[in-house]
Amino acid sequence: MSLKLRLLLTLIPLVVVGILIMAVVALQLGVSESQQALTQVAEEKLSIENRQTGDAISRYIDTVDSQIRIMSSESQVEQAASAFISAYNQYTAQPVKWRPTEFT
Repeated sequence: MSLKLRLLLTLIPLVVVGILIMAVVALQLGVSESQQALTQVAEEKLSIENRQTGDAISRYIDTVDSQIRIMSSESQVEQAASAFISAYNQYTAQPVKWRPTEFT
């Protein structure tokens, strides 16, 4: 075997192994970087959705609050509330016609 052939047979596997190691390292690095990027994007998206949901709930509560304030200032609602309170007070003043022990 000539020296040239022996050098080629020695260097070719070394180069191939080196290239394979570099490819594996590059692949691992690419996977880890892409995973970190996807995680960061997902966290940002969830954070934005969290803020938007909180704002929507806050707006909904404000809307309901203003509707309740508007309705409670109407005279019909005030009259109905007064009538309900007096009817409820009359109901609680009535004597009890049954005893709780009858149902046990």
